Amino acid sequence: MCKYRRNDAGECVEQGNINLLKNNLQPEFVNIREPGDQKGSTPLHIAAGYNNAEIVKLLLKTGANINAKDKGGLAPIHNASCYGHIQIIDILIENHCDIDSVDEYGYSALHEAAAGDHYEVVLKLLQNHCNYKLKTKDGQTAYDLCNRFGMISPQILDGSYLLDKLFVALKEGNIQYFSKYLNPINANLRQENLQS
Repeated sequence: MCKYRRNDAGECVEQGNINLLKNNLQPEFVNIREPGDQKGSTPLHIAAGYNNAEIVKLLLKTGANINAKDKGGLAPIHNASCYGHIQIIDILIENHCDIDSVDEYGYSALHEAAAGDHYEVVLKLLQNHCNYKLKTKDGQTAYDLCNRFGMISPQILDGSYLLDKLFVALKEGNIQYFSKYLNPINANLRQENLQS
């Protein structure tokens, strides 16, 4: 039996108390919804939102549902994307989360990252072949959401972000730089598409 009450798992995650979780977490408690949490979050939702990579790994190793949805339809990848937690995004993608999961309003992780101008997350999601054409229930793409505020994410989503530098890196054979910024949107653009 777990040494802590069932509703303490989320509190341990919030506080980053990995030792208590390591010693006591049992698979039957790893996906429990916190009774006091109106959102219906699981410990994995909380750990993703708090950017606690070690706890995310522990929860996944113990059997946490990587695609669990809260009452609003948010999955852990939404929480990490909303706050720009790139390390958590990496872990979730490596563990085969549904990268295109949408909430009750049709928002995907890409929508969340683009709206928050978390361009590293936007790039990571694109490089892992998320569907950048998804629309919210209001008919907005991720590009539409971020384009309103003069952010850098629209340049990523229209393919123009660092495209000139990508061509230079390619010509110089700098594969590390080239692969860091290459994504499905800019992969097929031509240098003449740059109109600055």
